[in-house]
Amino acid sequence: MLRSKRTVVFLLLAATLSACTTQPRPFSRATRPPPLPPAWSPDPSGTPVDKPTADDIHASAVFVFRYRADGQRQSSADVWTTPEQIERQIKHLGYFVGDCEDFATWCVHLARRRGLPARLVVCLTEALEPHCVADVGGWVLCNRQPAAVAPQALPYTWIKASGYHPGDPWTRITLAPPDPANGSTTKPPTKPATSGLFY
Repeated sequence: MLRSKRTVVFLLLAATLSACTTQPRPFSRATRPPPLPPAWSPDPSGTPVDKPTADDIHASAVFVFRYRADGQRQSSADVWTTPEQIERQIKHLGYFVGDCEDFATWCVHLARRRGLPARLVVCLTEALEPHCVADVGGWVLCNRQPAAVAPQALPYTWIKASGYHPGDPWTRITLAPPDPANGSTTKPPTKPATSGLFY
């Protein structure tokens, strides 16, 4: 029984590592994701974010980021590092070690320090593997991409988004088949769900 549990944990870790380190496969217009649901809309109270600003935040995070899956760092299958822990690593090592959610967390932290609207978004990659990115003013900052990207340009399925402020509830983003009656491709977000995470 113990051996089979270890095998399952290993397979989950391998899938997460693959999702966060592999480059996205090209996709055609036919496989492009549907338009984004209303839950993706940038925070209207926040400062507008242009692409050069989003690219600068992404580049700043890439500069100090070294990828390593959770299973290679710790015994737990999935560990979310706080911005304070990341800052301590950078101060001590000059960089921080983490995976996709740690990269996204740092991007959100950098954006919020500038007073920009930012949140975490959990998604599935084109291979249906779990992944986490940062949404900074409507731009996706992802450790698998060389720069900030418009969400419509990615073959990801958006699942859940944090609030724009610490302690805000997470909101489920539900995509549905097109509704021929009104041309809609999405359902409204379901009831917000809270999370014990720091974002």
